[in-house]
Amino acid sequence: MIELLQSIEASVQQVAAEVCTLIQVPPFVALIHPADPAPWFNYAMPVAPLNPAAANLPALRQVFQQHQRQLRFEWTRELWPELESMLKAAGIKVDHSNPQMICPPAQFKPYHNPTIELRWLTTADDLGLYRQVTRLGFGDYSAIGQADVDSLHEALNAGWRYAMALIEGELAAVGGYKPTSSGVVELVAIATLPVWRRRGAAASLTSFLVADHYAKAGKLAFLFAADAIAQATYAKIGFQHIATHLAATEE
Repeated sequence: MIELLQSIEASVQQVAAEVCTLIQVPPFVALIHPADPAPWFNYAMPVAPLNPAAANLPALRQVFQQHQRQLRFEWTRELWPELESMLKAAGIKVDHSNPQMICPPAQFKPYHNPTIELRWLTTADDLGLYRQVTRLGFGDYSAIGQADVDSLHEALNAGWRYAMALIEGELAAVGGYKPTSSGVVELVAIATLPVWRRRGAAASLTSFLVADHYAKAGKLAFLFAADAIAQATYAKIGFQHIATHLAATEE
């Protein structure tokens, strides 16, 4: 199990390294996005034994301050069980705890509500609308700007595969993944507009992504469930809870 969890963290770091600057501050690596201050693009991950972690927190904090970013950590509890208490002692408390789930090929249970149209996002589609659905699905009502559209356009050109679930011709759910050389991929930003929930859109879209990954000889699909409802949705198509993903932000 440890090797499996390590392969998942390695996949996360590999994808992040494509858009973020990696700065080594042992026993952590800081991932800093050069333009986007969003917390999910800027955080530190443990990558080595944590014995010197407390002593090196000031240096790590300085890196984030130099880049005008808030100090934030993400990690797998089962790989780094001591980190939570170390950060708590430094006044940094866990603010997110999410089930980490995997769906090996043998466990995959394809699902598709036939009333839902599934297709891939292209650069010819309304990228602003796609970004808006993602935000609204997560309860974020901030406006979409040109930078949001441009970043999505760049991601598509870089090989990201984003899918759309449409109900009655309306965009209802979104989500995607970035293929990796290891064949271990994270499904990300799976979101459904509130008005279209309980219609099977998220399950259908997630199944669509997993099927595509395994059709291309992928080895493993994983994700972090936002809540118990999402966890049940993913379990429906074969995902199982194997660990806990934690995040902590310094206030």
